[in-house]
Amino acid sequence: MNKLDTLKHTGNISQICDALMSRIIGGKDDGVIIINVYTGSGLTFTVVPSRGLDIAQASYNGNAISYISNNGIVSPHLYEEANKGFLRNFTGGLLTTCGLTYMGADSTEKGNYLGMHGRYSNTPASDVNITKEWINDEFVIKITGKISETKLFGENIILKRTITTKLNSLDIDIHDEVENLGFQKVPLMLLYHFNFGYPLLSKNSIFKKSTSTITARDEEALKRIKTYNSFEDPIHSYNEQVFYHEFFEEEKVYGEIVNKELGFGTRITFNKSELPILLEWKMMGEGDYVLGIEPSTNYPLGRMQAKKDNLLKYIEPFEKKEFNLNISIKKFR
Repeated sequence: MNKLDTLKHTGNISQICDALMSRIIGGKDDGVIIINVYTGSGLTFTVVPSRGLDIAQASYNGNAISYISNNGIVSPHLYEEANKGFLRNFTGGLLTTCGLTYMGADSTEKGNYLGMHGRYSNTPASDVNITKEWINDEFVIKITGKISETKLFGENIILKRTITTKLNSLDIDIHDEVENLGFQKVPLMLLYHFNFGYPLLSKNSIFKKSTSTITARDEEALKRIKTYNSFEDPIHSYNEQVFYHEFFEEEKVYGEIVNKELGFGTRITFNKSELPILLEWKMMGEGDYVLGIEPSTNYPLGRMQAKKDNLLKYIEPFEKKEFNLNISIKKFR
């Protein structure tokens, strides 16, 4: 329906589409701020300003899309950077952002410890704002905020995030603008850790992607590279596999999970010039049952390995870089 017809049928637009901010009370997520969004199309999702405006729960027509780890949502104030403490705070969720100046495996650089997957997802956003308004014939929801990574005598880098959806939409658009506000160039590493779980992920699911090369991270992945795109029921003591998809033929590319038994899938679309590597994390363990579709600037081997391989990217003083991603529900019936 158009704007006029929609307003004729509703007392308030929140009847069918809204974004509501609230604060969680009690437990490891005490004090965490969340924004619950429902679009009227069957797509609902939870944005977490306390964790970098990442996205936790997401579902379509009552079917969970995102994987939620046994941690659940954890307050960033409980974050432990040392000894892979990231794993104690990792929600999973539809999106966990990793970066900004380091991500992947932990490492040590000139005596400074660089924790697993960086600090981004445990950094609260500032200047958070929600706008809900009619723009011509479309009711548009926008959530914006800023996430910074700073250190005295060190980096001063900021990411401005805009999350956009619409009434009756099956899409979520993410626009990130990263700016170096310091006077020295600094490393820039970003990984968009999209995580899909049951029931979207099951033995009936298939992983699809744009045409690219595929390589295995290690021997464990190499043993199963021929079945990188298919899945099983949960397996006891399963060893995770990671595959690298790169050298895409086109500029706008995608990775998606499809479950024809449920009648829908979820596609992640991005630009290869911004994020040249698509990581696939396949974990079929009991309780740890998840598919990661992860557009990235680098391999997830840590900043020191990227520097050693001469693959580390930098952002110059006052330079800006943009990253654009789309999450879309694809119906099959």
